Amino acid sequence: MTFSEFLNCDLENSDMIIDYYLDFLKDFSSKNFPFEQGLQLKGSAEKFINTIDKIAYVKKEDVSQYLDEVDSFSNKLKNFRLGKDYSQFMRLLIPTYKTSITRVQSNFENIYSSSIKFINKHNEYKFYRNQDIDLNGFYNTKNANKEKVKELISEAINLINKEHSITADSKKQLIKHLELSLTNLDNNNPDWTKVIGRVKEIVIIISALTTIIGNTSSLFEAKERLEQTSTIIQQTSVNINHTTINKTFLQQNIEQLNNVNNILIGNSDKN
Repeated sequence: MTFSEFLNCDLENSDMIIDYYLDFLKDFSSKNFPFEQGLQLKGSAEKFINTIDKIAYVKKEDVSQYLDEVDSFSNKLKNFRLGKDYSQFMRLLIPTYKTSITRVQSNFENIYSSSIKFINKHNEYKFYRNQDIDLNGFYNTKNANKEKVKELISEAINLINKEHSITADSKKQLIKHLELSLTNLDNNNPDWTKVIGRVKEIVIIISALTTIIGNTSSLFEAKERLEQTSTIIQQTSVNINHTTINKTFLQQNIEQLNNVNNILIGNSDKN
């Protein structure tokens, strides 16, 4: 990957970006901080930390502190390079030159150490993002009616397109997010957490829009379609059997236990 490709790489490709950045830092250090790579450092660091933030939601102050470390390093590196231009005799007369080398190395080690901590946080968050909650087998999105959910999202997109009360750009933004969900659902193993999150976010936005333009708009109908996706996912993802009931509920505290038992009996009859 070239530096230009790295800068233009989609933040979703976090592993590629992290690998490139780590290799960049290692190469930068091993070559004793060459000038050309020094020019690329700040842009690389910003790309890296934005990628981490996309996945792991880094605090603003932590982002600022990291970029301040990079700026501090760059300034000390600049002073170090000025010192390298002196003759050996002049360096002996300038006691701060040796200190400057130490500071450069120390600052770089701080950057590298901070980068590793951010990467560990990224990996932890990414692991949990890829783990679907199943609640002891009670809830399993693999059983969800994916085709029906896609149908409802597609209907919502068509209704948004018909809306005359919002600008073309507003429609484009809403539809883009929903199309990302459709693309996700086309995968063999869709990320349901992202799908549900995106759909709910659009529902919230449309709800805010309809408070202004009224509930008779196509947007209101689109919101209803999107809200139905949650119902479909709930109805088709819940797995009720004796095992999941025993692992999930304190049955003595369930007022509707008879209803649960009736469901279990009904499921047994079907089998």
